[in-house]
Amino acid sequence: MTRAPVIYLGGPITGDPRDWAWRFEAGKLLAAAGVVALSPLRGKPPEAVTPGGYGLDNPAVGPRALTWRDKADIDLSDGLLIHLPYLPPRQAIGTWTEL
Repeated sequence: MTRAPVIYLGGPITGDPRDWAWRFEAGKLLAAAGVVALSPLRGKPPEAVTPGGYGLDNPAVGPRALTWRDKADIDLSDGLLIHLPYLPPRQAIGTWTEL
């Protein structure tokens, strides 16, 4: 039995609704093609985003839960879909780490 391909949806998490919206839209399009999309935002409340993003210092998330789940998702994935919409100096260290 084969499994569906899995794609991890990486990119900045700034609190801008577009950071959530593109993942939702990409997930719908990928699902229609039989691909499972793993979003690092699933199960995470938008109000927990800090001005610096969804950082490791965010008490609403916790550093270990954040990085362990995302790393496990990346390890499980067959590929990454990375969205880098912001020009320097606003770059997400987490996104570059995912890459």
